[in-house]
Amino acid sequence: MENNKNEIYVKISEVKKTSNGGIFKITLGSCIGILMRNPLTNEFALAHCLLPQAYEEKEGLSAKYVNHGIDSMIEILKLNPSEFSKIEVSIFGGANMLKGFVHHPTGKVGEANILAVNTYLMKKGFFIKYSDLGGYFGRNIVIDTQKNEFVVTYLK
Repeated sequence: MENNKNEIYVKISEVKKTSNGGIFKITLGSCIGILMRNPLTNEFALAHCLLPQAYEEKEGLSAKYVNHGIDSMIEILKLNPSEFSKIEVSIFGGANMLKGFVHHPTGKVGEANILAVNTYLMKKGFFIKYSDLGGYFGRNIVIDTQKNEFVVTYLK
């Protein structure tokens, strides 16, 4: 993929949308990246989620937590529940960046993030088209929304 002036960097806790052929860029370790594409409108949203789940209500658009990130994507893409099964979803990240270091009461934060994203998407009725999760290395992902393709580069 070539460089484009319409590059959209998605940082931790951010969720962003494009419908004009932008290039999303995201770097992930234990965080989760969630990409949604509405094939009817060709709108894309990308969330960079830090932690698995928040138990308090979401305030504004936020992707700090997986559940808030998914809800924010639903909001900015203006999706109705009847449309969820038609949305193309790809998920990335959840690496164990610090082998043996416990971040979360149930285990490593990457594993907890993977469980949360799969569970919440399934609960909402989304179909996961592609996933690249886990492992011990971070990832750089470049998503060309005009061509509807992405490249994952592992950070070893």
